[in-house]
This record gives sequence, structure tokens and C-alpha cells, in this order.
Amino acid sequence: MTRSEAVVAVRDVQLDVITMRFGGAALLEAEQDRKSAFFRRFFTVAPSTFVRQSLRKQCEKTLKVVLAEIEKLPAASTLKPFVDKLRGRAEAAVAALDARNQAKADRHLSSNDVDEWKEGINRLRLTTYAELLKIAAEKSYSKSWADTFFREGTSAQTATEPVVPTPADLTPA
Repeated sequence: MTRSEAVVAVRDVQLDVITMRFGGAALLEAEQDRKSAFFRRFFTVAPSTFVRQSLRKQCEKTLKVVLAEIEKLPAASTLKPFVDKLRGRAEAAVAALDARNQAKADRHLSSNDVDEWKEGINRLRLTTYAELLKIAAEKSYSKSWADTFFREGTSAQTATEPVVPTPADLTPA
């Protein structure tokens, strides 16, 4: 999960960098006029705002709008070399987002498996305890006899309480 989060973060930055470079080049071709029809073909908002939206939304707009508009430009346009870079980075970002979603789903499935395992263990523990109580009743033992087979306290308490030997524990018998 951590690795997939890191990959998404890297892909996001990589796409943002090339998008900002493209935005600068498009602004140059638009003669620094952000409100020109030419610039607005690619960005309805400033490139710095465009890259701050959600990564999936940014990828979708890049793949469906920005690249489509670049493809319409003449072959001699200075913006044409951005096609492969933008497409590659946007597709890599979408793949990273999908991988992260899969990792989240896998983690959730694992969590469900652990919960089911715990439920099974608890059922086994209860049936074992019930059988021990039957044996105790048959042999006229007290209920505490069945209790001795199970640890007292919660597992969180026993797991966090350190066992510190006393000097008496360290002396040979």
C-alpha cells in the first residue's frame, strides 16, 4: 500500500512538470495571452490550477482534451513534441492510480480474511470451553478448572506488559 501511494505521488509530480512545461510553451505560442482562443483550447484555467485538481481528473482531461487539441495542430507546431510525453505520463499516472486502488482492495480482502479467521478461532475457543465445562461437571470439578485453560486479561494487555525478571528470578535454585 505504501509503495503504491509513493508511485502515485511520483507519477503526479512527473505529469505536473510536463504539463507546466507544455503550459509555458502554449502560452508562448499564444503570445502570452492567457485569454486567447488558442491558449483556451488547452487550458480553460491556468496550468498551475489545472495541475492542482485530482490526478485522475487531470489525466482524463489531458488524454481526452489536451492531446486531442495538440493532434489538430500543424506538424510544424512547437507543441507537437509534447504529445508523447503527455500521453506517456498521463497513462502512467492512471496505471498508478489503478494499482493503488487494487492494493487498497487487496488490503481490504486481507482484513476480511483476518476477521473471519478470528471469528473461527473464537467459535473454536467457545466450543472448547463448553466441552471443558462438561468435563468439569462430570468429574465434579469447579468452573474455575475450565478457566485455567485460558489466559486471563486481554491479548492487548498481555502483549504490552513487559516481563521484567526480578533478582530472585535470576538466582539459581
